[in-house]
Amino acid sequence: MLNAILGGKAPRAELSRDQAPSWRHLMRENEDLVTATLIERLSYLPGAIAWTILAKTYEGQLPAFRMASFDSIEFWPRWDYSVDDRSHVEPDAFFQLTLGDPAQRWHVIFEAKHRAEQYAKQWRLEQDAYLARPDEEDETLPDRIVFMALGGLRGSTGAAAARMIGQQVSDERQRRGGAAVEILTVAADWSDMAQALAEVEPHAEHEARLISDMIEALAIFGYRHLTLSDGLLHAGPFEDWQSSMDTLGWSKTS
Repeated sequence: MLNAILGGKAPRAELSRDQAPSWRHLMRENEDLVTATLIERLSYLPGAIAWTILAKTYEGQLPAFRMASFDSIEFWPRWDYSVDDRSHVEPDAFFQLTLGDPAQRWHVIFEAKHRAEQYAKQWRLEQDAYLARPDEEDETLPDRIVFMALGGLRGSTGAAAARMIGQQVSDERQRRGGAAVEILTVAADWSDMAQALAEVEPHAEHEARLISDMIEALAIFGYRHLTLSDGLLHAGPFEDWQSSMDTLGWSKTS
């Protein structure tokens, strides 16, 4: 939330209490608030656990690393890029990471959608703006550049969307004579992150609290991963209402 405020992405407060929407409603409607909440807490976790969450979210698209460090996370970076009647682009986040042993430098461009759909033009503009950035401290490209999309996949799986839109971006860049730099494109749904958070095992109390916060933030957004208890998995047919409630662990109240 702090980074949403700092980045100018928090909604304006209403003067009238009667007309002001609840924060829960604002969280549901504003992808920037949830993005900030999730990525802020991801950055507070140890690098190895944070990367595990991402690898599980983008299952089969990202490799697993036992050693990981998030060197920096920048929210809504403003990259100058004068093209298509605009002066800049603004991805939702930009990560710089050190992964694996021997160490690899990875850069991740992160773009989240909720109500809207992911689309090729925005992916291309953000990738091209990244490649056009002046970098006085480091003139070499990292070992791997990743474009990471979350949400907005309407009717397709993450991997399928990544292949389809990623190929459109590659074809358009080639047609325009853009830089021939390999960019790994991955995509997933918010529900994939909810499942990843439910499966990851924290090693300390503060890690558990941060992961719990992320789970609750996604629940406000409308995504919660539900798992069946062992009792339900092995339960036979329910004979009546009371046996159903007993198996679920719910007692009848007057």
